[in-house]
Amino acid sequence: MNLYTQLSNVNSRLGLVGSSADDAVIRAIQAASRMIDDAAQRNFFVTSATRYFDSWGAASLIVPDLLVATEVACDYDGDGVYETVLVQGTDCHLLPHNSYPKWLMISAGEKALPNGLRSVRVAGTWGYAETADPFVATSVTATVATTNGTTLTATPGTSVVRGDTIRVGDEQMYVTAVAASTVTVRRAVNGTTASTHSGATVYVVRAPESIEHLCELVAARCYSAEDGRETTSERIGNYSVSYATGGASQTTGLTTAELGALSKYVVHEVR
Repeated sequence: MNLYTQLSNVNSRLGLVGSSADDAVIRAIQAASRMIDDAAQRNFFVTSATRYFDSWGAASLIVPDLLVATEVACDYDGDGVYETVLVQGTDCHLLPHNSYPKWLMISAGEKALPNGLRSVRVAGTWGYAETADPFVATSVTATVATTNGTTLTATPGTSVVRGDTIRVGDEQMYVTAVAASTVTVRRAVNGTTASTHSGATVYVVRAPESIEHLCELVAARCYSAEDGRETTSERIGNYSVSYATGGASQTTGLTTAELGALSKYVVHEVR
């Protein structure tokens, strides 16, 4: 799940017609998406989670990509109780101010952040996106009467396809199949909680355009490699490069050019 390009994009690039190769192409997109995550040292999907951080009494704290913080709480006396809730804008700020994701928390008052292991707790939504909420509303609505049902009854539309991560209410789901008004899903993914839904708007999320395009390219090579068309391979540094019949290269890692395309998204130790 959490695929960074659509099945139809890769099928079109590979010249595939029909659905017989869809399972293999989905696997290729999954592999390509995780390669991108690994190389960038960040995720391009949204996760709901509560995370804990060590803090050493400084005025600032570096955090992973953060979109929305629903709570920032501190344990100043080391007893495991987060008795001090920081009010954003008054007690602390999340930076940068005018863009996403946030990655730096600073104390806004005279009091520093706590000093100790797991002394700061942050609940919220995490991941790389260029807005606080990258999910976009579609014209499709969905209904499911239970919290464990894997079939949504949806209004017809082409906005939701196999391989999408969707959000209905606050619950994220991974779409495994679409047939007319029936959408088959994996429930409560990415740290969200399953709930019932009735005629609720379906939201979809897409990776940034350049990441989507990169994933399409890498997935096409992954599919070709799985399909057995490569003839030989060699290692260049940490990357494995395979060569297909006719001289076109296939890779099981990112090429130098792809790493260059990804470079602006790569997380470095000092930001």
